[in-house]
This record gives sequence, C-alpha cells and structure tokens, in this order.
Amino acid sequence: MPVLWRALVLLMIVMPVAAVEVPDLYTGVIPVVDQQEPTRQQAEMAAMQQVLTKVSGSSALLSHTLVQDNLKKASSFVQRYQFKLQSPASDAPADTPKQLVLEASFDQRAIDRLIQAAAAPIWGKRRPLTLMWLAVADSSGRKLIGDDNEPSVIRDIQDASRDLGVPVLLPLLDLEEAAAINISDVWGRFLDPMTEYSSRYAADATLVGRLEQQANQWQAEASLLHGQFRESFMASGANRAEAVRQLMAQIASFYADKYAVVIDLSKDAQQWVKVYGVSELRDYGKLTNFLQSLQSVQQVDVVKVEPNQITYSLRLIAEQAAFLQALTLDGRLQLVPESAFTTELEFHWTPR
Repeated sequence: MPVLWRALVLLMIVMPVAAVEVPDLYTGVIPVVDQQEPTRQQAEMAAMQQVLTKVSGSSALLSHTLVQDNLKKASSFVQRYQFKLQSPASDAPADTPKQLVLEASFDQRAIDRLIQAAAAPIWGKRRPLTLMWLAVADSSGRKLIGDDNEPSVIRDIQDASRDLGVPVLLPLLDLEEAAAINISDVWGRFLDPMTEYSSRYAADATLVGRLEQQANQWQAEASLLHGQFRESFMASGANRAEAVRQLMAQIASFYADKYAVVIDLSKDAQQWVKVYGVSELRDYGKLTNFLQSLQSVQQVDVVKVEPNQITYSLRLIAEQAAFLQALTLDGRLQLVPESAFTTELEFHWTPR
C-alpha cells in the first residue's frame, strides 16, 4: 500500500471537515483609473491572470508559453464585465474616494481547457476554511484582528481572500476571548494554545500569525495547522495589503498542492464505489450530483441499487489519490477503512 494512499486513508478517517464552496472563482476584480477601451483591455488581461491563479492555486501557471499567448486575447474569454465603484473601508480617512474597478467574469470551460492544455492542476470550488488569528503591530502598538474591529485590515484580508480563492474566518473576539487570549501567543505563532480557542469555530484549519511594519516594509509570519499537517509561512510587501496578499498566496499554494487535480482526459480508470446509508430518493440525487461535480470524475454510472445502498462505476480522469482528497473536503462520504485494500471502495453517506 503506497505511503500516499495510507496517508489519505488516515486523513479521511480522522480529519474534521468544514470546507466551504468559494463563489466567483471565474470572476476577477481589478482597480482601474477610467472606463476607456485600452484600460478595459489591460484590466481584462489582469483579471484573467487573477482567475487563472485562483483556479489553479498558483501564479506559476502564468509563465507558461501557452497561457501567455492566450492572455493577449483575454477579451475572447470574457463572458461579461461591468465597472463598479467600491467604497473604502469604514476607518479610512473621510476624504478617501471610492475605487473604480472592472469586474470580469470568464468562460469556465474555456479557462479549464486552457489550464488542462498547460498540464496544470485545477483546484475545485470546495476549499478548506481557515480560521485566522492575526496580531498586527504598527505605530499604535499590537492588536488582535477580529471580525469587526479593524476595518482596513479586514478589507486587506477580504480582498486577498477573494482574489486568491482562499476562504478565511476571523474570530469574534468577544468578551470571553478577549479575557482569555494572550496576544503574545498569537504574536509568537504558538499553535497549541490557540487550538483550544479555535474549537468553537467550524473551520478546517487554524492559522496563527503576525503582521508588522518594519522600516519601509511590512512583514508577515504565520503558522498553519490543517489536520495532521503543520506549515510555516513568511511574506513581505511594500505595504500592508501586499504583505497580506503574499501570505495568502502561500497559503493558497499549500492547499492547492494537496487538493488541486491535474486532469488527464486520456486517462480512463474505472473505480467501483459502494455507498451505504442512501435510503431516500433525495439522498440518491444529492450523492449522484456530488460525484458528478468532482473534477476527477468524468462519468458516473449506477450499477446496482439495493436497500440502503448504491453501487457506482466511476470513470476517473485523474489519479485515485486526487479523487480521495476531494472527498475529504466534503465530508459526507466516510471511507470504510477495510475497503481501502480492495478494488471496490466503500463509504458511509451522511447527508446534510
């Protein structure tokens, strides 16, 4: 039994799941100075770069020759666009003007085909939800960031989360947490003491980090706990927003390495799957639709229907490991461990 397979089986058995569906994966938002044609064309190219990075999980794809050639005709990938005015954060100076942006939505099939042609992975819309404990230091001192206490910092986090497709959750920092949490634990990136406070939140991962202004740069350092995985990150930027974005890009790359799928249409591997706990017609519909939605699955056929169980034949167009990884993020299919050693995988279905 390969080491990777063993790790995935263990992950499916013990890993808590709270993944969420990320909306607007194929939409890019780019600040612009006007609505003129040359500006729109440049913004559409930048928006397409943003979408390709968000869907693949990494900006490395942008250096591929095929991608660079297609970026020159970004407008042909656009399904619709609009110019919008975005209000500044509520704690911005009173005279801060609204920001004009171009919001462009792209053809999902065309984007996916381009990524596949570049032999790059596609990261599906169901992604880990990360609880972010963040301490920020500036001229006014250190402070913890909650879900409503520092609007401009929250805007930086939300913009990076949207543009990179990394869903995040900020803590409430209510009276209970404010009294119990030691900011030094967050500043020191100590994961273990923060795990206790994280248990009240339905999140896949806990990130503990700090953001600090040093001379002419902002520095970000963070530690992440995701199931059995621990990872550390360091990022910097000319301003706070850029440092946050660079940190979020590293987090996206970390997740994409685990959950993005390289599609190979020439691959035609059959996988038998038996699912227990399907007793109602609506559960059958939800289960079948879910299997059909997976990036790694090209075709779903029902082989046998029995009381409280269904057997499927799946055509996989990605590695079996990628198929299992996708299931860990949904959580409704729980692997029967003994079946991992057989040609027919067995699962228990838990609808929601």
